[in-house]
Amino acid sequence: MTCKPHAKLIGLALLFVNGCPVSLAELQTRRADVTSWGARGDGVTDDGAALQRAIDRQPPGGELSFGDHSRVYLTSRQLVLRPDVAYTGSATIRMMPGAARGTQLAVLRYSQSDNVTIEGLTLDSGGVGGGLAVNVMGHGGRPALNVTISGVTFRHTVESPKGAYDSAIYSPAGLSNSKVVGNVFEDCGSGISIANPEKLLIADNRFQRIYRGDAIFLTFSPGNEWAGHDIQILRNSGSHLGRMAIEVWARQPTSAEAVTVRGNSFADWNPDARGNGFGISMMTGQRAIVSDNTMIGRAEGLTFGIEMGAPGSVVEHNHVEGFRIGIALHSGAGTRLRENQLVRQDQAGIQITNAPGTKSGLLIENNVISNAGHFGIWTNSEGWGESQVLNNKITRTAGAFGDDDGSSFIGIATSPPTEPVTVAGNTIVFSSDRPTPGFSFAGLKINGRPGANNGSVYRDNSVQSASGGPFGVGVLLNAQGSADGLTLSGNRFEGLSAAMQGPASRGVVLRGNTVLRCASPGLLVR
Repeated sequence: MTCKPHAKLIGLALLFVNGCPVSLAELQTRRADVTSWGARGDGVTDDGAALQRAIDRQPPGGELSFGDHSRVYLTSRQLVLRPDVAYTGSATIRMMPGAARGTQLAVLRYSQSDNVTIEGLTLDSGGVGGGLAVNVMGHGGRPALNVTISGVTFRHTVESPKGAYDSAIYSPAGLSNSKVVGNVFEDCGSGISIANPEKLLIADNRFQRIYRGDAIFLTFSPGNEWAGHDIQILRNSGSHLGRMAIEVWARQPTSAEAVTVRGNSFADWNPDARGNGFGISMMTGQRAIVSDNTMIGRAEGLTFGIEMGAPGSVVEHNHVEGFRIGIALHSGAGTRLRENQLVRQDQAGIQITNAPGTKSGLLIENNVISNAGHFGIWTNSEGWGESQVLNNKITRTAGAFGDDDGSSFIGIATSPPTEPVTVAGNTIVFSSDRPTPGFSFAGLKINGRPGANNGSVYRDNSVQSASGGPFGVGVLLNAQGSADGLTLSGNRFEGLSAAMQGPASRGVVLRGNTVLRCASPGLLVR
């Protein structure tokens, strides 16, 4: 960039804009009000042409003010913003109902989106199209740089007016060194959609009534190896969502590294979100951090509270309530699921699914799971070898679900692993407040063909039934030989119909197990 020379520097107060010296007097001349170009802001006049004139006349480093909240600018045309300008004020810009369907309210063109601040405005799309599109109308891998969107209210956007991922904020070609902070999204088809982010902060935004798409969606396309680093999604909140709260996704493996999703809180999905209602989906990259989030579903038919597919991730201190699965791990070797609170999931608190991908070396520890429908922890894959399930507390009350009659609950149900695993120190407590005909309970269910669990260790677990009489099974074996070569040591079984039940196995190591108030020890091993 070539800087304008100053004839006299002595006595001038100098600031720097985009690396060039600017006098205070000159900077003041760069502050302009849109009314200077004929915009009225009376909520009646079509101000589109006047607003565009004001935008087009702004010099690099300028600030264009739209004035205070009393001003309402109507436009029937799309506004094309210029780079290197700050757009400020608390006024409203509203798309007129006669505008062409799908028209985005404001755009920043590809390679002409850098160094832009949009602050304090209300952008009301009027149910016509999208809100703000950044780095569009071009092709290539150049990201927009230094974009700040702060304190803006987005209203009445339409889902996908121009493409699959159009949103209130839409950036399809990369966004770097940028911030989307403190904004409000009300009655929008979808919220934030950004491709190939890098050095991006999305924080303290509030979403109310996102009726179709995601609140926050980040995606990555092949060939953008620079993207995916230093991404933080922090303290966002919302309610009445139509799909996912936060989704980080890609079709192919990416270089996304240590994406942090922390302190976000979402609740109350829309009734029509059935099958698509997720809390957090982290399905790309590696070593993600998903912590201290609260996801409360409550609507019927929601899917995953937290969905993970990033190896080496940490998922900890989250509260998840009212989904089908609290935490679903599809892939992600070496992931740690720690100290999460999982309340009233329809099917399982934690599920290791049979989706493609490795799941070895997992650590599932110190989670509190209460009133999951059918499983506390469920491994539905053989790929979880060399994993540890430690010190989790699982409680279930019969009658907690309307369909409990004739149903069943298993505290920890395991598939035969490819390598030995350790299940230790877990507490599983079943209680009954009312009769539930046909209901069955097992603390630990070990599945597998003969010898499949050889070398695995189940130790120091506690399985207790507090149902007024012996009820349920401590360890349930599904087939002959399921426990071949298995070690069962230091476990405690109390108040059960049988401590162990199932076909015979050989070579089981039984050491120091305690059986209290059980109708039968039921140790069917030979």
